[in-house]
Amino acid sequence: MPRVGRTASLTFLTAMDDVIREYNGFLNKFIGDGIMVVYGVPLSNGPEHDASQAVATALAMLERVKQLNAERPPDDGFSDLRIGVGIHTGMLTCGSVGSKSRLEYSVIGETVNLASRLETLNKEFHTEIILSESTYQLVKDRFRDAYPLGATPVRGFGDQVNIYSIGPKVNQGDKAPQQKQPEVVT
Repeated sequence: MPRVGRTASLTFLTAMDDVIREYNGFLNKFIGDGIMVVYGVPLSNGPEHDASQAVATALAMLERVKQLNAERPPDDGFSDLRIGVGIHTGMLTCGSVGSKSRLEYSVIGETVNLASRLETLNKEFHTEIILSESTYQLVKDRFRDAYPLGATPVRGFGDQVNIYSIGPKVNQGDKAPQQKQPEVVT
């Protein structure tokens, strides 16, 4: 995440919260400049719907970030905002987590850990959204512009993980992404 001033950070996080709410996501927590969002908790409309909502949210977040960047003064001294999103579908534990003196509603488990690790892989793969195999299988008929990135080692996981991306392909380095937008089938 680029260097962001306090007002810009509030504007960014509010804009992302608005998008998440639009797609019925549960904003579980802010983690520094990151956001943990969950679908299907506490109520699910089925794994396909929940995964589709997560992907649609990620795509809408990318569009909103583009708008925020376009609205900023060109010489405000800050870098353009950029985001990376990791999406994994699987079982998790939800409920009150913490100690006797401090509890918070949260989600934990391997599913949460893998989604977090996928988010960090965006820098390595020069992507903005990375999906796990389980998420890809649930959304591949709805989001046809998803493309494979291959099997990759993921910190904390013994086996390599098949991953996919969706959205404009970003070339190595600072080259501009292709302008083609993902095809969404309704």
